[in-house]
Amino acid sequence: LAWLAQRLALGAPAAYRERVRRTPAVPLWSGSYFRWWFASAVTGVVTARLERALHGTRLMNAYYRALGAQIGADAVLEGRIVDPPLATVGAGASLAPGAEIDGHFVRDGALHRRRAAVGAGAVAGLHAYVAPGTAVAAGRAAGPLSTTMAVGARDDRPVSSVRAPDLSRRTWLGVPLVYVLQALPYVPFVYLLEQVYRGVLVWRRGHLDWSKAAWLFWVCYPWVWRLGFHELYFWVVVLFKRLVVGTFAAGRNDATSKPLRRWLFERLVEAEAFESCMRPWLSTEVLCWRYRLLGARIGRRVHIDFFKCVEYDLIEVEDDVVFGSLVRLAPRTPDDAAASPIVIRREANVLDHSLVLPGAVVGERAVLGTFSLAAKDQVFAPGSVATGNAGGRGVVLRRRPEPGEKQAMTPLQKLEAEARRRHRSAFWFFWWNAVNCLVAVVFYPLRDVFETGIIAIGYMLYFYASWAGYYAYFGCLVLLNCAFVYVHLYYVAALKWLLVGRFRQGNYGFYSRYHFVWALMMTLLAPVYPLVDAIHGTVLATWFYRRMGATVGDRACVAGKALEFDLLTLGAGASVGRLCDATCHTVENFVIKLAPVAIGDRADVGARSVVMPGGALGAGATLLPHALILKGEAAADGTVWAGLPAEAVDASALDDVDANLETDGGAEAPLLVAADGAAAMV
Repeated sequence: LAWLAQRLALGAPAAYRERVRRTPAVPLWSGSYFRWWFASAVTGVVTARLERALHGTRLMNAYYRALGAQIGADAVLEGRIVDPPLATVGAGASLAPGAEIDGHFVRDGALHRRRAAVGAGAVAGLHAYVAPGTAVAAGRAAGPLSTTMAVGARDDRPVSSVRAPDLSRRTWLGVPLVYVLQALPYVPFVYLLEQVYRGVLVWRRGHLDWSKAAWLFWVCYPWVWRLGFHELYFWVVVLFKRLVVGTFAAGRNDATSKPLRRWLFERLVEAEAFESCMRPWLSTEVLCWRYRLLGARIGRRVHIDFFKCVEYDLIEVEDDVVFGSLVRLAPRTPDDAAASPIVIRREANVLDHSLVLPGAVVGERAVLGTFSLAAKDQVFAPGSVATGNAGGRGVVLRRRPEPGEKQAMTPLQKLEAEARRRHRSAFWFFWWNAVNCLVAVVFYPLRDVFETGIIAIGYMLYFYASWAGYYAYFGCLVLLNCAFVYVHLYYVAALKWLLVGRFRQGNYGFYSRYHFVWALMMTLLAPVYPLVDAIHGTVLATWFYRRMGATVGDRACVAGKALEFDLLTLGAGASVGRLCDATCHTVENFVIKLAPVAIGDRADVGARSVVMPGGALGAGATLLPHALILKGEAAADGTVWAGLPAEAVDASALDDVDANLETDGGAEAPLLVAADGAAAMV
């Protein structure tokens, strides 16, 4: 499907690369843009499905080659290639989990396309970003959470000698086992469905006729599927971990001692079904207990979010810790010989997009802010506030005052004290868990309700119109699916205005009314985000943002993530890149802080970047990919910003991306090269 969509929209890869070389930029909303968007949308969906099982195998390499990527022998692809025809990966190169090779960016109202490369034997580390028009030189490594641009969070280092995985064993033995393990929960689930159906039939004999009993079964199905199947999947993961994988130990390289078992377990916990069985229970004791069953040591009253990890036994989280979203805890990285424990002390915060590496310690009451790197063995002092990545380590910004230090109590500190008091109250702790679990049970299966509606229409057509109606159903299946997507988006927007209302700037303590509705909003949006991702970069995304309360100007291009839409302003002609975070909240010391985010006319936010609450980009300003605007910071009109955290840079540095630099690929080759230079290095 991905191959067909790409050929229809872009043509043969070699011809497409030649067109990109001649015309690297095309206007937004043009025919060329929509052909590129269609191919990217389809390949993105297919890639997300395949990579859950095929990461790090020869089949993933074959898939990317079929889409036009130039992949060398024995390359290990555990990250993602966004624009395959424009990507080159050298022989023996490695793309770590969360890493990306990107081939496009939006700027000045146009889609710009560039080739990008990872040289022979080179490594793109965990969550590294290989930017369009750049390359990782042969034999070099882009460090974790770094970028390959000339400006920004660069971390160029030599490659460490690590034993390469057995790709053939993973491919021919591991992949079939992955699919068997991921299918195991269907056996008890089908039996469960049979019992539900029989129960409905028994009830029918006394109360319902046949057609009503059938409709009742389909009404129950979304909840049975969402809560039944995914619960069974979780227990398959737990049993596999305990019976087959065993305990991950510090000081041991399990990728060498039991490579296939570790890789199989990683595929199970990276699967969509695993995420679906964890995400409904965010910030509740249910999720804490799930992580405990996987081996993690989780303290009391932890507001835990879904985080990515494999070696759960090496995770220690003390009491009263608060997590953000999209966090990865990595007690072992691909370039480490052995694993080391990660410790997060009491009342610490590990916030959105953070990456914590082996041996890191987040001290008591310390804050690891948005888009932070906790480097290997890095220790954050108690009360410290850190963010970003400079030279391969998190940047410490300041120190928080101790609760006992003598000082006048500000309104914010009084709010923090009240939030802390409620947090330690058994009454509030019980009601928080009870309400959020109820919300998860009622609202999380909503997406399945709408998908089941499509099946129900087919059943109704068959029941009333026999096979002719069934054929008609298949004929209009695509239109039915689109109609239900729109209905679902309208429904979520209506629930937002009915139950939540308008988000307003201010500070809100944990366990306040706002905290409850904020959690409700996250539950409502969680199953909707995949639908919104499918319409990113189109006017439909703009429509949805406006419907949710955001202020969006004409011809704006939206492809990011938002939550408090009412506080978000996008100017005319502005663009927000793929995987950007424009949420308008931050969490610190049990207080949710809301502030507006403003992106001015013709301003551009690059892929994987974050504009924090209170941040702003002036008219015509550019935030380069993989960058972070801090709270309250404003980029002046027409300026260019880069880095973690971001700072103003010379705009002329961007022009080097278009230059035809020559390089022999030696050790001194620049990290930023043009497309032709990148190919030469490989």
